[in-house]
Amino acid sequence: AWETMFHVSGFPEPFLKGTRVKYRRWSKSYHTQIIRDDIRDEFAVKQIDRMETLYFLLSESVGSPLSSSNHARTLKISHKTVSSWLTVFERFFLVFRIRPFTKRVPRSLLKEPKIYFYDYCRVKNDALRFENMVAVELNRAATLWSDFGLGEYELWYLRNKEKEEVDFLITESGRPQFMVETKLSDSNVSPHLIKFQNTLNIPAIQLVNKENIARKIKNGSNSVLIVSAADWLCGLN
Repeated sequence: AWETMFHVSGFPEPFLKGTRVKYRRWSKSYHTQIIRDDIRDEFAVKQIDRMETLYFLLSESVGSPLSSSNHARTLKISHKTVSSWLTVFERFFLVFRIRPFTKRVPRSLLKEPKIYFYDYCRVKNDALRFENMVAVELNRAATLWSDFGLGEYELWYLRNKEKEEVDFLITESGRPQFMVETKLSDSNVSPHLIKFQNTLNIPAIQLVNKENIARKIKNGSNSVLIVSAADWLCGLN
């Protein structure tokens, strides 16, 4: 199931068909309908072509802090317009944003969010698509835990001014709970994961997109779990 999702997404129609041809047909009609029909009808967007172009450009920004000003210059629109369109995309569940966590992290990055797609198969790079898949699963879990009244859970990422980074952090009421790094195939522990764990003193998990991976690396009084993504995420709830 995880391998199928990696190639055709977890949306029911392409997932059940299970082929990339079916996924591409579904994806084209799905996104065209939402942007050109649903969004345009509700918000009366006059620059619908540029809005659609922005949406396509965002797939090249997955995994990196988003620069709205760069997209604004490319599309010859204002920074405010880019921000408002991103908010519209979020409202229609096309994308979601996660922001850098700044508390208790020395020299942390202060502003730029990252953008991830619910339809992560739009991301062509395998490593970034895997990161996006994990982002969807963690975002889903944090949302459900909050909705069930288990606490106020949020999803963040970690990055400092030296550009050292960990992909994801889950907090509860603003308190760090655990962090997650993604690796497509490398099961060697990330040095950034070790560094941020030494700062935050919380569990650290490195998810690998390979089967039959499960081991712990000692890090002082802590440890880092290196594990197959499909195995760990299926038990997240």
